[in-house]
Amino acid sequence: MSSRNNNSTFMKRSGSAQALKENQYISDVLRDQVTTNCPNITHFQDVNVSVITWNVASVKPHPMVIEEIRQSFKCGDKPADVIFIALQEIDMGIVSIMVGSTEVSNKWSKIIGEAVSQEQGRYMVISERTLGGVYAAVIVRIEAKPKLDVHHVKTIRLGVYGMAANKGAAIFYCTMSCARFVVIACHLSPHTENLQQRNEQVRQLLKTVQGAYDYLIFVGDLNYRITLSYEETCKLIEQGNIERLLEFDQLRNSMKSDRLIGALKEPPLVFVPTYKFDKNCDVYDTSSKHRVPSWTDRILIKRGPRRLAVDKSKEKNFPKMPKIIAFRKGVCMFSDHRSVTASYIFKVPVIDYAKVEKIKNGVIEEFEEKKAESSAGGFVKLEEVPSSSMAKSEDTFDPFADIDAPPMIPATPVKVSNPGTSEVDFFGFNTAPQAQTKPIFDPFGFNSAPQNTTPSQADDDKPLIIFDFIDAPPAQEKKEDQQQQAPAQPKKDDLLNLF
Repeated sequence: MSSRNNNSTFMKRSGSAQALKENQYISDVLRDQVTTNCPNITHFQDVNVSVITWNVASVKPHPMVIEEIRQSFKCGDKPADVIFIALQEIDMGIVSIMVGSTEVSNKWSKIIGEAVSQEQGRYMVISERTLGGVYAAVIVRIEAKPKLDVHHVKTIRLGVYGMAANKGAAIFYCTMSCARFVVIACHLSPHTENLQQRNEQVRQLLKTVQGAYDYLIFVGDLNYRITLSYEETCKLIEQGNIERLLEFDQLRNSMKSDRLIGALKEPPLVFVPTYKFDKNCDVYDTSSKHRVPSWTDRILIKRGPRRLAVDKSKEKNFPKMPKIIAFRKGVCMFSDHRSVTASYIFKVPVIDYAKVEKIKNGVIEEFEEKKAESSAGGFVKLEEVPSSSMAKSEDTFDPFADIDAPPMIPATPVKVSNPGTSEVDFFGFNTAPQAQTKPIFDPFGFNSAPQNTTPSQADDDKPLIIFDFIDAPPAQEKKEDQQQQAPAQPKKDDLLNLF
């Protein structure tokens, strides 16, 4: 990590500007010490996560689907702490495809709400988003700890020239304690012959979220097909020869030939293809089209690079690949697809805040002593420390390191000089209208992302601008009759208000 200056910095007290600089200095020192002590102030906690994907084939929402959805609230023999729901083709009408929104999403939202209400107050929906035929929701168990928070939701149109919403994706940027989750709920291009188009869409989505996660969940109707004839496929299904069918599965073969797609991992497939069935039965397509039965509905996981040493480990051991405990095909015949549900146990690092408090108090006490020793000269000597406010590293103990700006759009440092009579420091202003600014004294970056904001697609494309201070030129002499304002000093109570 680079420091703000190569030499130690002497900064004269200058009202509120000095208070800001002192706070920033303390923040940098505290962040550095917490990063160093990460193995001693963290431990792993198991979190049960369920993921369900279901193409509902534009069928009107019906109470019969509630029980199918409720099955995802179980994670083996334990309740799920978090549930990610991805639905496709909720509405494929022309208005939904071109405008991107549909009133049908409200009906599906009510169905999801009914499933939640039948859990007797144990769960709540914390975020949902619709784009054309794609509907996605995030549900959490109220008493589960640590809590999952959704900080940003982005939608991407994958239809004609990126304008139509007949195919698309909703991307959820989430955190749970120190863990960063990204969930991509999507519907990709159909038909066997469009393999390259599907692969390109997967690559596009993966590049969109590059570096923003510890865990990536890639879920939806990915539309990969089996490259056999209808008759050959049905015969292998009757024989229960899953292994042979997988040899002709487009996704599995793309994973072998494409390094980026191959980084995604899927649980072992032990059930028959989930598409395409005749209405209200388990018979594969008997229409004149004879769609080849295929595993179009997939749930994939990718782990980010190891970045933290947790629970007294001497080596970086987080993130870890989650453990799969259930992977099943649904039984509800509501659609020509069957739902697919996967249940995982994720290892999430949890902070011991009592230990952090002890470190924090030590940093503040040391700073106050140093300030008292230097007060006679009117200067505070701030020793050189690694500055993490403008640098990003795997070692930086910052759960929001890549969330406060849209992925793939780098933060832009801008130096601003004020020729007037006062210095002004700007930190973390986002050009999105609903964004919030990052507090100065926030060593973990816990407040650096907008809370539950959902900017439009146009807003998503705007970069985050971070302003860094430089010393202003000397102010012009003020007239003698002009009253000098008293310098504002940092309050110790404010410094203690870390969390």
